Amino acid sequence: MRLTAEMWVAAYMRRAETEGAAAYLRRRGAAQGGSVALKILRTGLPPHEPAATALARVSSLDGGIAWSWLVGPEPALEREVDAKLERQAAFDPDLWLVEIEDREGRRFLDDPILG
Repeated sequence: MRLTAEMWVAAYMRRAETEGAAAYLRRRGAAQGGSVALKILRTGLPPHEPAATALARVSSLDGGIAWSWLVGPEPALEREVDAKLERQAAFDPDLWLVEIEDREGRRFLDDPILG
């Protein structure tokens, strides 16, 4: 049995916060089967505009969970990442969006990242 999107998001946010990052729910999707996107914002960097990346949860070839870059893997300007995530949300009304702010840019994922 797979976790619902709502339960996965709650557990993920708790994990990130336990590790010292800030986690914010930016968009609530469908509780049962909604898709999940993550925005990872690296804080504490000298540039004037923060750098961010974004990932989307996908199914792996073996039926498990994997992640695919929406923006990345190299950090981009935060406004570019936000624009991509807005387009994704317009396309997918069931989308959950979690934003992580972390000085090291950690992702807190155990599942593989494709590409």
